[in-house]
Amino acid sequence: MALSPSSSGLPSYGSGCGKEGAEGAKNLWARTGSLKDVTICTYNVRSLLGEDRLYELEKELGNVIWDIVGLCEVRRRGEHLQQLKSGYLLYTRGKEESSIGGVGFLIHKTIASNVISYKSTSDRVSQIILKISKKQTMKIIQVYLPTSSHADEEVDMVYEEIAKLLDEDKANFTIVMGDFNAKVGKVHVDAPIIALDADEDITPVGVDEVAKALQEMKRGKAPGSDEVLVDVLKDGGDVILEQLAKLFTLCLGSCILGPRNLDVSTNADTYPELAQAMIKSRTMHLQAAKEYAVQTGEKGARFPWEMAYYRYNFFFHFAGFDVCPAPKPAEYEIHLNGDISFAVQQYLYATNDTNFLTNDKGYELVQELANYWAGRVTYDDYKEAYTILDVMPPDEDHAPVDNSVYTNAVAQIALRLPYYAASLLDQKLPDTWSKIADNMHIMYDQENDYHPEFEGYERGTIVKQADVILLGYPIMYEMDQSTRVNDLRYYETYTEHTGPAMTWGMFAVGWLELGDKQRAEDLFSESFLNIREPFKIWTETAQGTGAVNFITGMGGFLQAVLMGYGGLRLRQDGITMKITLPQDCLKLSFTGINYLGNSLDISGNSTAMIVELTERLEDAVDLDLKVSNYTFLRLSIGEPILVSGASIKIMPHRR
Repeated sequence: MALSPSSSGLPSYGSGCGKEGAEGAKNLWARTGSLKDVTICTYNVRSLLGEDRLYELEKELGNVIWDIVGLCEVRRRGEHLQQLKSGYLLYTRGKEESSIGGVGFLIHKTIASNVISYKSTSDRVSQIILKISKKQTMKIIQVYLPTSSHADEEVDMVYEEIAKLLDEDKANFTIVMGDFNAKVGKVHVDAPIIALDADEDITPVGVDEVAKALQEMKRGKAPGSDEVLVDVLKDGGDVILEQLAKLFTLCLGSCILGPRNLDVSTNADTYPELAQAMIKSRTMHLQAAKEYAVQTGEKGARFPWEMAYYRYNFFFHFAGFDVCPAPKPAEYEIHLNGDISFAVQQYLYATNDTNFLTNDKGYELVQELANYWAGRVTYDDYKEAYTILDVMPPDEDHAPVDNSVYTNAVAQIALRLPYYAASLLDQKLPDTWSKIADNMHIMYDQENDYHPEFEGYERGTIVKQADVILLGYPIMYEMDQSTRVNDLRYYETYTEHTGPAMTWGMFAVGWLELGDKQRAEDLFSESFLNIREPFKIWTETAQGTGAVNFITGMGGFLQAVLMGYGGLRLRQDGITMKITLPQDCLKLSFTGINYLGNSLDISGNSTAMIVELTERLEDAVDLDLKVSNYTFLRLSIGEPILVSGASIKIMPHRR
């Protein structure tokens, strides 16, 4: 039975969860027994969204001794008091409008009767009061403090809420615990030293300022991680004071006290030769992919989900068949063959590389992939559209399914790409593939204005990872903004929060595209949970399980910076950028963006951007910077252009 303090289940003890916050709720199961020993702990659960997560939590707690667990990141909306089947009491408080953050308590059934009240001031601070004897009570306050990416005002507000609870409801004992999002270690580990702009003056720190600061510090304390006592600093005289003044001035000048500028060397478009090598790895294995399609009874070229080389007679040979140890991905996860086409499309948009098409089998590759999808579709007379049956979407927890919205969308790209390639070669193709693409069935729920993940998907079903939201980015499927918002909102709530690392970077890109910076930063910060020291290696899950050195997760993180905060998009008609500054950052700089044989440096902030053409190949396409609907400025080497605003478009020269 689930009881909410704001529902009729607790009529005498109700509270509101509106803007004024919860007023608390008495425990209907409370009695007045005494306690001798209480084991209390705190745990960031990352998510209790869904009964399966509750089951996992209770199962894990079966391995330890506990009475009360303070919870962070419960990700449950609203305020609820619930008695679980196990007899435990679960109290949670989250946001009303989204499944982000949230705090609460899990109370063991043997001690549940001793809890006399529950209370919360927001989704970041909650409290219970425990009867430990006839005359004594204990107050436990659970806190989930904002990360450093949040504004100082928001952090201060949480501290004010804690202070308010400390003053109210007096108890004999008080415990404040939770996840304070503190960083431990030396500054240089996590805070990069980034130089300020040359024209930004720094006022040197004076010796008298240092002396005054030392006077206010207590003796016998070590203010730094080096454990040097304040006594040494105070008694060191002018020599120490002068050196400290220089050090603090250097810290200000190097911006250790808060990063100001972010410089990015854009890997995606900076190294076209690396991009070409990755694309050519597919044309090198095209014959094997065609043979694999024959083996599976299909047309065209089918690339395996996982491929490898094998050794025979002292030589290594490409294994054209699938070597994935899991049978379902090997059989059903065919969206890879659309992903390859999308990668080739982006490469061609950036390079117009006709040599790749004619001499490196690129033109054959895109046609054989289109052939594959043409043979894989089934025309549905009732829907009057082409469908794709028995697939595994990026959400690998559901397969086989029909009409995965992502799979069908990338199949559309694969079916249309040969026509763009033909246009670069001044050739014509029959409209067989384009007719299929134009009549592809794309799942859409008009009533809820969102994309169901696949045919038969039931709302509320948890998905493994980013799937439907990939329609907006990276594949840039055309849709109304309201649909894009609804896709992000819905799947943010129902995506497994312990899933693969790249997921939250994709959500961050989406929210930055739509202008919701705070929501994006909250989700972008999730990516850091997958980093493992000391070499900053990504693991597939935040718990350190799954694939190690998970390159997909690193790629998702990098794209959140480039395509999220940088707003970089590559389309057939040009490059667009829309800069959103990360927290505590004054400027973003992108060095060496290669586009149609040109190398560009772009930097900017929320009010202005500078675009400079730095290098050109002999056969480079002339470029224009679009300033307005009617104004286009020609880009020339050594002539940077200053543009007001935080967004630009660069396109081939209008003749």
